[in-house]
Amino acid sequence: MAKTLLVFYSRKGKTKTVAEETSKLLNCDLEEIIDLKKRTGILGFLGAGRDAFLKKKTSIKEPEKNPGEYNLLIIASPVWAGNLPPAIRTYIERFQAQLPQLALIGTCGFKGNSSKIAVEIEKITGKKLIATVEVTAKEVSENNYKDKIQDFVNNLKPIM
Repeated sequence: MAKTLLVFYSRKGKTKTVAEETSKLLNCDLEEIIDLKKRTGILGFLGAGRDAFLKKKTSIKEPEKNPGEYNLLIIASPVWAGNLPPAIRTYIERFQAQLPQLALIGTCGFKGNSSKIAVEIEKITGKKLIATVEVTAKEVSENNYKDKIQDFVNNLKPIM
């Protein structure tokens, strides 16, 4: 089986929940991307949306794992203002030359929003995503996302 790394960024915990569940199912390495900019409270929320809309990068904690040492990188990311959060953008651009095959777990408030960040990732990296899945905040809150994640994992296994 190929080595797989799942990286995620989560401001409020929903993306983290989905990433941890996926990591368990795949038995893969997991790493959280930490944004060093404070994004808590209403001002943090508004600033986060603005920074995502403006496609800004941010300072992130130095990652422990090198995606270049893996065959597959799964990115779990929320959708902010229809865009990638700055922490995910920073990570992707930083490791762009070392990225292996890519897959995406997009978490969002409304259905259809994760397709926007899929296009963004493909544009930044020049790589086609081999698999994507979208999970809404409501599905996570109601613990009604696990079948989607299982299907996503099943689609990845032949590739791995």
